[in-house]
Amino acid sequence: MRLNDIARVSLQTSAPLHLDRYRRNRATGSFILIDEQVNNTVAAGIKKSDAFIASPWL
Repeated sequence: MRLNDIARVSLQTSAPLHLDRYRRNRATGSFILIDEQVNNTVAAGIKKSDAFIASPWL
């Protein structure tokens, strides 16, 4: 991916994220990702569906 490209991705987090679908509530259906090392925003995203795939490690 290059700067400003759009993609569909899957994220794995260490704790659950509680997000609404973006279409339902823009404020709680969007997020940003920040690089902890340099404190820069590296991505932004929205939740488009309620799909959930259980991790085999849970």
